[in-house]
Amino acid sequence: MTTSVTSFKIWAITICLNAFLFGAIELLSGNIWLAMSSVIILVMGFIVGLPFWLLLWLLTELIMALPYSTIGRMAWLAGVLAILVALLYATIGLITTGHFGLSQSPLGLLTGTTIAALILALYWNRKAFGKAKTGTDVQSH
Repeated sequence: MTTSVTSFKIWAITICLNAFLFGAIELLSGNIWLAMSSVIILVMGFIVGLPFWLLLWLLTELIMALPYSTIGRMAWLAGVLAILVALLYATIGLITTGHFGLSQSPLGLLTGTTIAALILALYWNRKAFGKAKTGTDVQSH
């Protein structure tokens, strides 16, 4: 499987799981209106998040070039993406409230569900990280 397909699967699974986890947690806490906003998270995740798939594709290409095991590659990608997710949502907090941080309850929850969904999506696609990318992957007849 190519890194473009792998990164697309990780991106799509993360968006779907993020919307599901956010909606489920808000529903369990009794906040039905915020639980229904998980549909907005799903739709906007695919629309607004398309440039992030390209970033994920680039990061996946870079991570696959590292001389680490499957777990090492997944850990590097998860760490870099978790930092980027936290920075993105903290920047959204800066724009909406004027404070750089995750102090708003839905924004903090959304950050946590996004990182959890990302880790689950990486685990789900763990076989793709076991294949080392080399420049001499040519089949001989």
